[in-house]
Amino acid sequence: MTPQSPSGANTWDNEHAKLPCSPNNVLKRAGKTISIWESIKSALTSPINSVDDFMDWNCKHLSAALHIKPDYVQLLPKIAQLALRLPELVTKPIPLLKRGAEGSVTLSQLQIACLLANAFYSTFTFRNSRDPQSEYSNFPLVNFASLFSKWHQNKNSSSVQKIVCILHYFSRIFADDFTGDGVVTFTRRCIADASSFASSDIKFNSISFGVSSISLIEDVHPDTMQVDFADPFLGGLFLNKGCAQEEILCCYRPEIIAGMIFMEAMECNEAFIIEGAERFSRYSGYFSTFQWTGNYDEIKDGHNSRTEDGHWKGVVVAIDAQHYRARGSSTQYTTESIQRELNKAYCGFTNILAPYKSLPDVVVSGNWGCGIFKGDRELKCLIQLMACAQSGKSLAYCAFSNSGFGEDALKVFKALCDKNCSVGAVLTALTTEFSKHS
Repeated sequence: MTPQSPSGANTWDNEHAKLPCSPNNVLKRAGKTISIWESIKSALTSPINSVDDFMDWNCKHLSAALHIKPDYVQLLPKIAQLALRLPELVTKPIPLLKRGAEGSVTLSQLQIACLLANAFYSTFTFRNSRDPQSEYSNFPLVNFASLFSKWHQNKNSSSVQKIVCILHYFSRIFADDFTGDGVVTFTRRCIADASSFASSDIKFNSISFGVSSISLIEDVHPDTMQVDFADPFLGGLFLNKGCAQEEILCCYRPEIIAGMIFMEAMECNEAFIIEGAERFSRYSGYFSTFQWTGNYDEIKDGHNSRTEDGHWKGVVVAIDAQHYRARGSSTQYTTESIQRELNKAYCGFTNILAPYKSLPDVVVSGNWGCGIFKGDRELKCLIQLMACAQSGKSLAYCAFSNSGFGEDALKVFKALCDKNCSVGAVLTALTTEFSKHS
């Protein structure tokens, strides 16, 4: 559904995102009912001409970002004005995409910009806590206040650079050539079980497999399915100190952040599909070395184009891997863990789940669930190959500067093809062999 017809902001229930502009968004104090939206309007129509106007909000990271890009100071009142257009731009309730049920939400780029402007000024009520007793405990945090206020002595910290990316995004939004009529679709998909994999006779030689040790996932051909090494909560720790692959994805494709408003945390049999999120920035580095390095243009730099329905070509697939750091890395070799990861990857890659249409034929991924998650790189690669074969997708694998691993992976794939191996046979062999050593 696309929020655009009249009536929406009045909706205030457990099935829809509670928009700041709703007349039901009130605070009762001393026997009086106070409209929170009226208070927001009062605050955002006050002069906002420098970071000094934020000092009561403890926005040290925002201040540091504006010192790096002082020309972005002029964006602050524009972002405030855009936030206040919420009742005009988002006039239909946005459903919460809750766990256990497939569903989609389509928003225009201008609607997303308005929602992100509200997140920038932290206007979303009840979205500042993950307390188990809070209403939105199983949803991501939304308000940017936590990102603005987290402080490190290094003014070039990754948190500051994340804010620079967001400010650059808004600078593009307010450019004369921005129309805002493109669309982004967020889909939650669910799969029942993985019982069919063990009996699968689909062969590995039915797909293609390529490896690069120098390419990044986002730099491969745009009309592909690009894997987000996701946290169960969309966006991961973007609004905190995190700056790994998913958080960086939100930096250069900030429209993804809008999904944090209405997408509940993923279950083990679920995946998120995001169609049409535009790339706005270039970057370098990772974790503490992350830096915004300039503008990115989908047409000039990415040679991308829009579909007939207004999406930029290309799909982001958010799938969360299991975390073995706490439970012990050996647990990933159990049948249960292998089935879980295979189920998760297949849920992300297949065409037979929501949005029930043909998605790009090539999955672009890499060391999913490795690194701090302690996943076995070779096993994770094989799991993704099985999921791709089962889905009828080819796999482009980014080995991230490890040419030796890439060469080994290609040898394994060639052997599987030469021996005409099926997904079911390899899965059975894996689980049987690992069970001998458990």
